[in-house]
Amino acid sequence: MSIYGYLNLGVGLAGVGVTSPSAAAGYLPQPISFDEVLYGATVNQTACVFGPVTSSWGTLTAFDVTDTEGNVMCTGALSAPYTPVVGQIVNIEPGSVVIYLYQPFADNGGVLTENTPVFPSTSTNLNPGDIWSNSGVLNFVPGFTQDITIGPQFYGVVTGQQLLATGVRGMSTTLPISGSGQLYLVGSEIWVA
Repeated sequence: MSIYGYLNLGVGLAGVGVTSPSAAAGYLPQPISFDEVLYGATVNQTACVFGPVTSSWGTLTAFDVTDTEGNVMCTGALSAPYTPVVGQIVNIEPGSVVIYLYQPFADNGGVLTENTPVFPSTSTNLNPGDIWSNSGVLNFVPGFTQDITIGPQFYGVVTGQQLLATGVRGMSTTLPISGSGQLYLVGSEIWVA
């Protein structure tokens, strides 16, 4: 499997996102794909060809990778500032964009906990089915309606953003197949089968 998105070059700060040149200057974000890893480093599989430059792009200092809906997945600084000239094509070779994916969760004896703060630390003002962190242990707000169209979610596959969006509404309230990694609900906590 691969991770697909768009590579954007521009001016900005790693961790914030970039401001890219305009389409009128010959710039368009370029499709990019990466080998999928659960966590750790991965590199682009495909070349990304920008341009040709039709008017000044300024000095490029950073990049970001967005998903196919435009949500920023990661950002980074270019290894050196770069100023392309009019008429130039900017070619990013395969293997030259390195991104690091991390596993935001941990399976602590079957209980799902977070390694990095992703979720609210209190259930105040959350909707039924939303997830919150009770001192690192992932809990949910009761009173939700289950939505089977979401489908099962699995440890090591589901992302923090996906769980923020869906909450626990697609999770089973009964023990799935042991060892499957499927997330399910026990009391007010999320567990890993």
